[in-house]
Amino acid sequence: MEEKNVWPEGIPQYTDQDLLSEEELFDMAMKVVLEQEVNAPGYELVAASYDPKSIPNIVFRKNGRLQMIDVEAGIAPSVPALDDQLYGIMLGQAQQFDARAYFAAVSIGSKDHARFEKSLALRGDDFYVRYEGLRKIIRVMM
Repeated sequence: MEEKNVWPEGIPQYTDQDLLSEEELFDMAMKVVLEQEVNAPGYELVAASYDPKSIPNIVFRKNGRLQMIDVEAGIAPSVPALDDQLYGIMLGQAQQFDARAYFAAVSIGSKDHARFEKSLALRGDDFYVRYEGLRKIIRVMM
């Protein structure tokens, strides 16, 4: 079990080793999305990649149809956005495998107001998670 730090309120003294790494942040985001979206009856997990650079990160079947999710993690108050490049990659992969494509933005922020406002994520801190569900990626016809 991860050791729990007791951080004082506000911005405490900390070192770079106290900062949540990109991998730790992404791991938290993946757990949220898997729990909320895939761990339900009728869903079959095909693959999950905890590599933030992997696209998509989650592949599963629902009602026999392949589904793909790209998970993006950010430190609050910012929320990850679906950019044009990622949109194109996900749409292309979905078409290649006759799958549905989704984008999952997960923002994680300290429960401490000062750390939240400064986008400071310290290991062992208490966090809020903002996840508003899957955003379907579709081809827009003009």
